[in-house]
Amino acid sequence: MKLFIVFFLLLLGFSSTFSQTKILVTSSEFVLTAKQKEIVYFRFAQGDKLIFSVNGTSKKPLKSFQLVHYPSEILFSRVKTNVVEKQTWTVARDGVFAFEMEKGKNKNTVRLMVERVPASEKTANFSTMVHWDYSNKDAHLPKGSVVRYDTTFYSSPKKVLTKTDTIYSVLYDKTMKVFSKLKLGKETKSYATLRFPENETHRINDTTEITIQSDVWSYWLGVGDHSVKEYNTINKSISLGLQVVGLLSGYEALTSLAATGVSLINFQKSSNYVHYRVYTKIGEKLVDVDTGGDVTMVSGRLPHLQQNWATFEFTNDNLLTTLDVNLKVVLLQLQKTYKTRKITTFSVEPVYKK
Repeated sequence: MKLFIVFFLLLLGFSSTFSQTKILVTSSEFVLTAKQKEIVYFRFAQGDKLIFSVNGTSKKPLKSFQLVHYPSEILFSRVKTNVVEKQTWTVARDGVFAFEMEKGKNKNTVRLMVERVPASEKTANFSTMVHWDYSNKDAHLPKGSVVRYDTTFYSSPKKVLTKTDTIYSVLYDKTMKVFSKLKLGKETKSYATLRFPENETHRINDTTEITIQSDVWSYWLGVGDHSVKEYNTINKSISLGLQVVGLLSGYEALTSLAATGVSLINFQKSSNYVHYRVYTKIGEKLVDVDTGGDVTMVSGRLPHLQQNWATFEFTNDNLLTTLDVNLKVVLLQLQKTYKTRKITTFSVEPVYKK
């Protein structure tokens, strides 16, 4: 009988000693950058004592720390803390436990210590490693839940503008007489019609295409030889002082006006001089696009007209004096080079559990 009692006491002492044996699960450091979230998973058996603590080195605390019985049962939670003193939990049932550490705005180094005390000899060699079975990882989710996002990539040809050049050309340069009101047998109006070139498209090869399109046009009109002399003086000063790509010799002022929209030509007006209008036809109606009166020198800049034509009409208010009207027009075209390239795009679509 005494022998049995002694054996029983020895067995009880061994069991008591065994049940208090701590097994280290992990002692790890994690460097968390700003707003980073780190999750560590371990398995524990029913009846095990789970012991853990957290220590951070940064003066700025963690945004949060949680112990979660996977997938969503929160067992322990702390916010805005850098230290979690040793905590002990008894595992109610076998399962996976997640240790979630989330950083705030600053970098932090966090040490996580996890130990366990087995409930019995049977769980002494229980593996705490987690191996995910991805074939059944969404089993706990209800139907209709998003289980993942699939990214699909698409490649398709796309025409891309790679280069734009400007082309300047002289569209009109003539002097015409506008007769006075009392000039017998003569028309007191004169006309100058402009014809704009059609847009062009040239296929260079399988991947290169060039288009040429009219963009804007500028004009200058002056009355008499004096206006011509002044116009030439302006051109000479521009050619010496300004740099405009593609500047046309003799038409520097108009080229600059077409390119920049800024006129360097002085507007001059005097009574009983030429009146003018610029018009085109929209449908069955003549529409003015520019007008002026009693001018001796004027310039303008107008956008390209879809009708591809415009007419200047000049009228002389003088009773006796015939006027020599000089008209110069410069056209600015855009030459665009396109390359066909393979463009890759993607779409992200949710996949739902069926």
